[in-house]
Amino acid sequence: MAFLSLVVFVEPLSIIQVLLGELHDKLNLLTDLVLRDAKFPQAPSKIKVAIGMRRAGKTYFLYQKILQMIKEGIDRTSILYVNFEDDRLIPMD
Repeated sequence: MAFLSLVVFVEPLSIIQVLLGELHDKLNLLTDLVLRDAKFPQAPSKIKVAIGMRRAGKTYFLYQKILQMIKEGIDRTSILYVNFEDDRLIPMD
């Protein structure tokens, strides 16, 4: 099973800056997303995590939710997407 998280606090700060930059670049390129008929449970101010089998659409589901949050007025600098399979996160202890 693969795990993807929508909000996580990661050190050092430079990794956060790189991940945010990459997320913003990706969001600017996304068009014509296939709308997923999945929803997160109502849990305001809580971290959202999508868990499921590989290649099931979790990443694009999260992109869809992030774009929805931005449309609802949430500042994109308040959103952090982390793929825990990213090798750059391995040296973190």
